[in-house]
Amino acid sequence: MGETCFGKDFREPGAEEHRFSLEPLLDFYRKSGESDEFFSRLQWFHLLTGDDQVLLQIKEGVSEPDIRASWAEELAEYRSLRAKYLLYP
Repeated sequence: MGETCFGKDFREPGAEEHRFSLEPLLDFYRKSGESDEFFSRLQWFHLLTGDDQVLLQIKEGVSEPDIRASWAEELAEYRSLRAKYLLYP
């Protein structure tokens, strides 16, 4: 209370899209000084992302569009596999 907080207001225009974005994470990582302490629970982060690739890309300064592009082939394979199990395409 009474202390300035430098957070991000996610109620900005366009927030109603509900699209997953890495931008807040990338922004906070840059503002933190890009220290290894930013990711305090590596196992948890790797569990959420599937492997260590996203973390390596973040540390290398890869942009969000390029990180997303690196998922494209695997996502296409997943969508193809998933399609035969959908009740309502």
